[in-house]
Amino acid sequence: IDEINSNSSILPNYHLNYAIRSGLNPHGAADAALSLLQISDLGGIVSSFHNEEASTATQLVGADHIMTINTMTDDTRFGTTEDYPYKAQTIPIKSYEGQVIQSILCEAHEVRVALFDSDDLFGIRATQELTHKVYCDIEPLVHFSFAPWDTDFDEAVEATLASGASIFLIFLEDQEQVARLLENGYNHDLFREGTQIYMMHHEFTEYIGEEYPITTMLKGILSVEYMPEYSVLYSEKGQEFVNTWNNTDVWNSDCTQIVDNTNVQYLKSDTNECGFLNFTDYRIGGNSTLNKHTALTYDATYVLAHGLHDLCEHISDCSSSIDGYLLEQAIFYNVSFTGATGPVSIFEGEEDLGGYAEGVRERGHHYAVFNFNEDAYDQHIDHGFFPVEVWSHEEGIAHCPVNMGCEDVIYNTPDNSIPSAYPPYAFDEYPEVLKIGGIFSVFNEDGSINIDQAESLAAFLMAIDEINNKTDGIMDDILPNSILAYAITNDAFGDAEAVAGAEYMLDAFFHSGVIGGIVSLPSSHTEAANMVLTEKKVFAVYSEANTTAFGDPEKHPYKAQVPPIESFGGQVIQHLLCDYFDVHKITIFHSTREYGVRAAVELLESTFCEIDVLSTHDFLTGDHHLYHELVLDAKKVGSRVFVLLMDVFDAAPLLEEGYNTGLFSRNTLVILIHSEGLMDYFSPSADIKSILKGVFSIDYFPDYGVLYTNEGKSFKERFINQEMLSTPDRCTILLDDTKAHKVFQAPELSNLCGELNYTEYRLFNKTLRPYTSLAYDATFLLALGLDSSIRHGIIGNITATQLRDEIDYNVTFEGISGHIDIYEGNSELGNYAMGCREEGHYYRIVNFNPDAYDLDPNHSFVTVGVWNAESNDVSCPSELNCETALYNTRHNTIPADTFPDVHIRMLNGIPEILWTLGLIAFIMVLFGFQMMYRFSDTRHVKSAQGSIMYFMLAGGFFGCIRVISAAFDVSDEVCMIESWGGHWCFALVFGAIVSKNYRLSKIFKSGFVKKDVTTKHAVEMFIKWLIAFLIYMIILTVVGIPKAVHLIETHNNETVYEHYCGMEIPEVQTVLFVLEGIFLFYGLQLAYSLVDIPDKYNESTQSLDSIILVIFAGIVLFPMMYLIGLNPELATSIVSVCFAIILIVILGVNFMNVTIKIYKLKSMKIYGRRSEKSMQTKDGEILEVTFPLGLDGDEEKFDYCQKQIKVWQGALLQIGRESDTSNNSKNSGHSSANSENESNHSSGGTTIHGGSINAGGSDITKENENV
Repeated sequence: IDEINSNSSILPNYHLNYAIRSGLNPHGAADAALSLLQISDLGGIVSSFHNEEASTATQLVGADHIMTINTMTDDTRFGTTEDYPYKAQTIPIKSYEGQVIQSILCEAHEVRVALFDSDDLFGIRATQELTHKVYCDIEPLVHFSFAPWDTDFDEAVEATLASGASIFLIFLEDQEQVARLLENGYNHDLFREGTQIYMMHHEFTEYIGEEYPITTMLKGILSVEYMPEYSVLYSEKGQEFVNTWNNTDVWNSDCTQIVDNTNVQYLKSDTNECGFLNFTDYRIGGNSTLNKHTALTYDATYVLAHGLHDLCEHISDCSSSIDGYLLEQAIFYNVSFTGATGPVSIFEGEEDLGGYAEGVRERGHHYAVFNFNEDAYDQHIDHGFFPVEVWSHEEGIAHCPVNMGCEDVIYNTPDNSIPSAYPPYAFDEYPEVLKIGGIFSVFNEDGSINIDQAESLAAFLMAIDEINNKTDGIMDDILPNSILAYAITNDAFGDAEAVAGAEYMLDAFFHSGVIGGIVSLPSSHTEAANMVLTEKKVFAVYSEANTTAFGDPEKHPYKAQVPPIESFGGQVIQHLLCDYFDVHKITIFHSTREYGVRAAVELLESTFCEIDVLSTHDFLTGDHHLYHELVLDAKKVGSRVFVLLMDVFDAAPLLEEGYNTGLFSRNTLVILIHSEGLMDYFSPSADIKSILKGVFSIDYFPDYGVLYTNEGKSFKERFINQEMLSTPDRCTILLDDTKAHKVFQAPELSNLCGELNYTEYRLFNKTLRPYTSLAYDATFLLALGLDSSIRHGIIGNITATQLRDEIDYNVTFEGISGHIDIYEGNSELGNYAMGCREEGHYYRIVNFNPDAYDLDPNHSFVTVGVWNAESNDVSCPSELNCETALYNTRHNTIPADTFPDVHIRMLNGIPEILWTLGLIAFIMVLFGFQMMYRFSDTRHVKSAQGSIMYFMLAGGFFGCIRVISAAFDVSDEVCMIESWGGHWCFALVFGAIVSKNYRLSKIFKSGFVKKDVTTKHAVEMFIKWLIAFLIYMIILTVVGIPKAVHLIETHNNETVYEHYCGMEIPEVQTVLFVLEGIFLFYGLQLAYSLVDIPDKYNESTQSLDSIILVIFAGIVLFPMMYLIGLNPELATSIVSVCFAIILIVILGVNFMNVTIKIYKLKSMKIYGRRSEKSMQTKDGEILEVTFPLGLDGDEEKFDYCQKQIKVWQGALLQIGRESDTSNNSKNSGHSSANSENESNHSSGGTTIHGGSINAGGSDITKENENV
């Protein structure tokens, strides 16, 4: 006031008078305020009361519209306009520290925070100060408020862990509550290495339990504390104030409680004793220092004076009562100066917050930033926090003045770097840094560990380490100028969690997201994650999911996968059917689920061979009541090989029904696409051993490479020899490229984590889980796709479509699980299976084994081979010890896919009959030849025209060939033999018959003297007939072309082959049949005309019988064959047997009579011949007379000759009579009887045997003339 009154620039026309009152409690403060209000023309009040006293006084004074300037109250309540009107203050309220921390965070770019505050006015207002944008936007990832007495922090801490926050703000006034929060966060590994805590106080250390390592818990904590004395100590203006203060004269004066305008420096009202400040003590070398709030009162007095000054400049008279509102407005809007504590201006309030902080000074403050210091704590536990920096609104964070005694900041990081609120690489870009994600379910819903997933995550991270390491010799040329950064979620144990994991990947690296990722989840959870990734067009590689739906390019356009989809098993089964089992005719049962339908398509795609599907039967999954009907339908087809494309819960009831109905019986083969869990779905009464006998299945073998290849064994060696962290980090669920990825081994229902114990893998030779290597291969597949994209010059962030195309078309490599080449899709099926892997897979071929079933029903299928998709073969590594396959057959052979083929040539037994008949006919022919040759000179043979009979026997021989050849399997050669044998048999036999009858007809029907018809003439005519027949047979062979005809008919999976002979051009043979028929009818007419000839000369009866038999057979057989349409089997049988019988009958009929006569002569011993007498004719010819053997005496010979003469006489008389009645043609011809006697014409010798006439031509003619 002294300075103001002496300063001509402030209130030049006015003098400040003052009155001083004091009070030690709210009641005293009220009395003091009321006392001052009694003063007339009171312009305003400066109050140095603390919080409660100031609150009471300010409210009383404000109620009277008098302005109060507070200097020592920082209570947040004073920011509320409604409760404290007409006030201003030079000290900040506590909640202003929220704005201070906002400034610090913004300057450090740490805006991703977790906030813990109290639910009282302080916490609310401090949070408002934090989040109301002054320096930058702060939006807490999580925000939890607590009542002052609340210490249940578990839920908040766990949620904060899940948020991934690493910067924590604690806005709690209760220091014991702060201690409890720090303990809980430490227990849950929330406040871990690499994190940062900001708070507003640091007086909590005394409340932390003794069991906690304080130096570890509090490492890196920063707190802010208001420092009102800063300017006094370290600014020029402040030093001026100190100098003025120190040079003030010492005043000594009596005092009272009420002091008006007197020089009183110090007043002790409780004792009514007056004292004074000894300013000498404040000077250099003195013992007193200024109270840190002293300068605030000094500046408050100037605030009031400047306000009055501004107000007096705008009104006519300031000596009367001052309007509090006008003074308030003047201070808010027009007062600004540099005071002892720094720049001073009073805030008019935040309009967005309802005028909050009106009258509060928000400029010129200084805050010291304190940091926990282990060394300081060790020296004195109450002084563990040391100042490290200074903050002000004007300068932000600044280094401490030299003489302030600040220490260096100690952060909670290994290298003492500033912890970041952002994940690593948040601001790095493609292609230098390639950000990828990983979704795993390392932790189950109950908090327990999922070792399969833990290994997959370890393999994923191991692959990234190897890719980023350019000197380890493992694909060092991949991404030579880039590094892979990763973001992981590891608790995707359900669909909702998988969706959250996918969303996290999109938001990872401080919202920059990932360009691709690995999804190592079962199919259903992968499907859930895929919906998010597909919508946002993020490419993903699946390392475990295998459902058939992933083959749909519309639903999964941005994916690749290293395991095969389930329906690929159909292609595997196709190859096994073709090459392993060597069967091609099958029946398929499949569910109508996409898996079953697509597997059937794969099976029938003819990748390896053509599969003949006899029938397919589909059903809705679980619709088991239709099985009986399906099985009955399948039985009608007669299939012997069955493929079941369905889940095990459908397969077991179907197998049971098929067995009970007789479909899956002996000599059948059943192949499943799954076997695991099959036993769980049979009925209790099922005869499982019988049902599953010979049943096979295929099971995907993902870890074949790890177990049996050199590359796989090397991978395992590297995996189990990874170094463990010396001090395992604790873990969070979400990880962005931190060491926390080494954390897998979580006790049940606990978030405490440790890493996989690789030592156990080494000591106990633990086997890796089946899909571990697939996660490794999936990571390399993604990396190679990115590498290919960069090499092909894709600039800027690569899109999911570009990455997919690079992988589908340009990436192929040898992975741990086998050769990897991603399929671009089947264009004929709408690019189905795009992004699927169809090479390099291994499948176990497993077979039901009853011995294994007895040991353990759940492991009753044993491995009998391994199918390799790369080489398309089945083998078995020696280490695997495959079992011998057991089939459902008597001799343990692979069942045939069809019933044995049926070949039908003719009816059963007919070939044997034909052999028998053919041999009989052949014996008859041989016998006939023997008889004809042996007795060729007897009268019976000669009268039968033996020369022609030889032709008939030759025809019989051809007939035998025809009969026997019919018993052989049909071929073109056999058919040629049948055709020639049958037709030549006809030509020779009936040609001979007709020729004989023709000669007799000419002899007996044309007149003896008129016709000279010898056997020679008949033979010549017969040969002409044969030549003509031969010509036509050549035409038949060349033009008609006899050939084998094979009719094939398949019914109920049984193939029937009908074999018979036919013609290429049947009309040629039909003409021959017609000609042969005409010839037969001619022979019939000729034979019939000779029936009245004496029997001893006549063989027409035999001829007639033979011809009628053949004609009758033709009349019967031809309609049966050509009109009725008998099947070839029956027709061939009838024709062949009839032919054989007719042949035997004809041979018997035509040779029986001669044979009987010869054997009669033989029994009379008159067969044979011997020359005994000869005579010479008058022409000098020598004629020899022959007698039957046994005629020894002349008398017997004489009698024989007498009988012969009588015979000749009768014959001559008969011939003469016929000659007389033959149109008077006398002496017109000569008759000749037997061509065999042509050589005897000169001798004139004659013989008569059995009615046959043999005579020399010239002599008989002479005698006839005499007659």
